[in-house]
Amino acid sequence: MTQALPNIVSSLYERFGHLPGVTIEVHKELVAINIINDVASGTIFLQGAQVTHYERHCEPPILWLSDACDYKAGVPLRGGIPVCWPWFANLSHNPDDVKVQIDALDTPKGAHGLVRSINWTVEDIVPQDNETHLCLMLLPHEEIPEWPYQATLKLMITIGAELTVKLEVHNTGERSFVHTCALHSYFSVGDIEQTSITGLEDATYIDALKEWASFQQHGTLSINEEVDRIYQLNSVTSEKYQRVAQIHDTSNNRVINLHQIDAKSLVVWNPWIEKSKQLSNFPNESYQEMICLETANTLTHMRKVTPGGLELMGFMVK
Repeated sequence: MTQALPNIVSSLYERFGHLPGVTIEVHKELVAINIINDVASGTIFLQGAQVTHYERHCEPPILWLSDACDYKAGVPLRGGIPVCWPWFANLSHNPDDVKVQIDALDTPKGAHGLVRSINWTVEDIVPQDNETHLCLMLLPHEEIPEWPYQATLKLMITIGAELTVKLEVHNTGERSFVHTCALHSYFSVGDIEQTSITGLEDATYIDALKEWASFQQHGTLSINEEVDRIYQLNSVTSEKYQRVAQIHDTSNNRVINLHQIDAKSLVVWNPWIEKSKQLSNFPNESYQEMICLETANTLTHMRKVTPGGLELMGFMVK
């Protein structure tokens, strides 16, 4: 246990330990909040504000988390819902405006941005009988000395009959900045070869495995090889949640419905056999039990946040 952990745990218990259905947990070097209410349960780690578990009572888990996670401080967990910001994927595949902005920083520039390995602050937890609301906050300009723009990030989570996750980015400074971002959701399935995805028929996508060329989806998407695609969802608006895809998890006899708001990209990813052997904290056979459908704004859908401006995107699972 690192020196900071006792203080973090003590503070969380003082603020939230009396709330019904709220438990503070320590997993080796990481702190998590466990939630249970009348209809569902969930787990959220402070590091990365990462939701790692969501399950309706008497149903299989919706989210997948690797059994090989080592729960070390500074190492992102493999699974759940990593928050990718201020860039998604490798920086080299981001728009020039994002690359120029980040290239100037004296900081490591690995995949998926800067906030996955930083502890966020729990701003509030509001339990109700049928759902529990959480808000976690991060001030990146304070936690990441190299980040030159003042901003407030909030991740708002509701655990109930549905899971909703919304990322809010507020520019509190005097200079505009741009970003790409994603909620990199790993969904649990019984057998990937008995899983299909509908709702993306006729959508245009960029295939990262085929030199980032553009294609059009024809019919249902079945997963029988490595998949890494960015679907363009230009019809999704900021007005309301819109259903964008359905995961047909035949082995578990269920359909997972994904709705997005103000998120015009959807990344579909499964590493399949060979790529699985190269991934950290990812057992070789785990590709059979997961599929990533990642709510995102990336590539041409990058976001510019002007001074005082606010950008929000999110998803709902039904």
